[in-house]
This record gives sequence, structure tokens and C-alpha cells, in this order.
Amino acid sequence: DRTGVAALLLLTALGIDEDTIFRDYMLTNQFTQGILDSFAAMEEPPFPMELAREVFLVYEDNLKAYLNCVEMEYGSVTNYLELALNVGPKEIAALERYYLEE
Repeated sequence: DRTGVAALLLLTALGIDEDTIFRDYMLTNQFTQGILDSFAAMEEPPFPMELAREVFLVYEDNLKAYLNCVEMEYGSVTNYLELALNVGPKEIAALERYYLEE
């Protein structure tokens, strides 16, 4: 999903380790399970449950596949940020000042 990819890129730029990024990503399912439970309790849910699961749940393998593609093409997320997105050390320093506490 696009939000997970954006979080992966931003958190990597901020120096967050991959395990933490993936744990955080998978927390999405804890928050969206309540939505799915509400749908399941409805007589006529707004979506078929199979579709709702695909829309609301995230899958670690999807984010890992994206990460693998980036690493195969660019060698690392850091290289991808710099070469493909023009986010280099100057931009990363600005992100760190904005998002990280001292």
C-alpha cells in the first residue's frame, strides 16, 4: 500500500531500523480489525468481507516485496531516496530536524 511505502521511506531516512518499521506497519491490522468486526456484525455490510479484508488489512510480504525491488534496483533505500527521489543528506537532515527529538 502507498501509505506503508511512504512510511518505509520516511522512517528509513530517519534512521529507524527495518524491524521497527515492519512492526509498526503491521500494527495497522490491530486498528483496522475493529472496522472489519463492525462490518461482519452488519446484516448487509458495505463490502463483501473478502473485499473488506483486502482493502483494510496490510500484508508484510507486500512491503517486503517493495523493499526487495528497491534494493535490487538501487542497492538500498538510501540510494533510492537520493537517486530516484532527490532526497539526499541535506533533505534528510531537514527531516531529522523536523521529526526527531534531541
